[in-house]
Amino acid sequence: MRNILWGLIFALPLFPGATFGFANKTTSGDCSPVITGDIKAPVTIECGKDSGIPPGALAKLEAHLQESHRSQKNLNDLIDKLRKEVADWEQKYKSALAQNAADREKHPDNPLLAQEQQALQAGELEQAAQLRERYYQNLKREKTAELAQEAYTAAERWENAFNMPKALALYQEAVGFRRDYPKAWRNIGSIAGKLGNSTLALEAVQNLQKQLDPGKDAEWFSIALSDEADILRALGDNRKAFQQYQQSQLLLEQLVKAEPDNLHLRRELSVGYSKVGDMHLSSGDNAAALKAYQESLAIRKRLAELDLKHTEWQRDLSVGHNKVGDMHVKSGDNAAALKAYQESLAIRKRLAELDPNHPQWQRDLWVSHNKVGDMHVKSGDNAAALMAYQDGLAIAKRLAELDPKHTEWQRDLLVSRAKVGDMHVNSGDNAAALKAYQDGLTIAKRLAELDLNHTEWQRDLSVSYERVGDMHLESGDIAAVLKAYQESLAIRKRLAELDPAVVQWQTDLVVSYFKLSQILTGQQKELLTDALRILYWLQREKRLDHEKQQWIGMLEGMLQPDSSGRDEPSAEAAKP
Repeated sequence: MRNILWGLIFALPLFPGATFGFANKTTSGDCSPVITGDIKAPVTIECGKDSGIPPGALAKLEAHLQESHRSQKNLNDLIDKLRKEVADWEQKYKSALAQNAADREKHPDNPLLAQEQQALQAGELEQAAQLRERYYQNLKREKTAELAQEAYTAAERWENAFNMPKALALYQEAVGFRRDYPKAWRNIGSIAGKLGNSTLALEAVQNLQKQLDPGKDAEWFSIALSDEADILRALGDNRKAFQQYQQSQLLLEQLVKAEPDNLHLRRELSVGYSKVGDMHLSSGDNAAALKAYQESLAIRKRLAELDLKHTEWQRDLSVGHNKVGDMHVKSGDNAAALKAYQESLAIRKRLAELDPNHPQWQRDLWVSHNKVGDMHVKSGDNAAALMAYQDGLAIAKRLAELDPKHTEWQRDLLVSRAKVGDMHVNSGDNAAALKAYQDGLTIAKRLAELDLNHTEWQRDLSVSYERVGDMHLESGDIAAVLKAYQESLAIRKRLAELDPAVVQWQTDLVVSYFKLSQILTGQQKELLTDALRILYWLQREKRLDHEKQQWIGMLEGMLQPDSSGRDEPSAEAAKP
């Protein structure tokens, strides 16, 4: 019985919740966001020498990005948002220059337009916005122009100058002049969302839909439905969000059928299928999620075949393979999952070869090596798993050395060392496993010291101490075992006190109590009783999964008197 329990506890995930996303630099447009450190580090923007973006404008963009993302907690999520915002801002800035040039050609003697040009070229974004709004207000008084367009243009200037309330007011003026103005409605929804006004954001996308004819404006209608679904999903209304995603997908299917050569629409349809798959997944319908992901993957395959050098399409395809692979894992089809992950790995190897210094593609490759390694573990091929994990470790080392202050990359290195250590355990090389775990513990300590309130890093440290203790147990160094296990327990107690509702932290405590009970035999009754109290509570709250429900019977068995009649601790002491 004890061997079974020991095996169950060793099966706990080492570092759940590892985030797999983009690294800290992108290549969208001419300009890219760069974070040279962890999530709290300053954001800088790198642009190509021919981008034409003045330094003053870039400085204001950097300041805005830094201020607007202080609450972001995950670096990879942050980079995704930064990349989109930089690309959107760059497009609007260039559009402003082009619009100004067109207006000056029509009105060469207008001093406001000339001053606006100078302000834009100097990167004085707020001054340019003020001048454009004055130009619009003059036209409004004279009533000599298409005012909806002029209000929209003035709003864009304020948006590009990062004054969202003024931009919002002018976009609202634009739709006041012309109700059927899709871009203005969509921008109202976007800015309202940024300002935290979900009600207004939802009203905007719903008003946009009212102005559209699904037959004549199918693409815009699909966009509006998807935007509404995004907002509803963020608000927790998954049922309604799912319906809107499905309607958007149906419209996109009709559009692609009518325009099979429209590559933009085909890619949008692949994204639509993927979002529908995400909703099926969140509702627990894994079969439907797999079907949606496979439909998305089929489109991505066709796009990728059209242009092997189109890196965005190639990466889309690698992500599609991974989503399909994840669903095969859930259904227990490990062979199909491995095949999908290997397909993704092959694509990412090609992308990494195109630019070995591209951090995003290197980290993508790290993710794929780990996924392939995980599947080899499931199939019992420890040698192949070790090879995959070591390939991932080599990438993690290079990225960590590239920027020692980049905390996500440091954590990646910690995860890789843990995975390699696990394989050494499986092969019986305890000395190599201990070294891998100790190297990981060193990283975990550094991260935990950076932020005592970062619960993920604190848990990582507790797991690292535990694994080092396990290896000392194998070598018989009981003093070292006890020290490591007690360090782990102290962290887990703090986490559990911080938020008792987190099941993971409670079951971590159970593991610590059990392991210490095997060392501190004089305190075994007390430790196992504490462990059972936690499990009974979680069971009563219906929060234990099937695997951990089995722990209760096993621990109760350990607390019963043995058949020889010796006085052993009783399970009654632990019952609530």
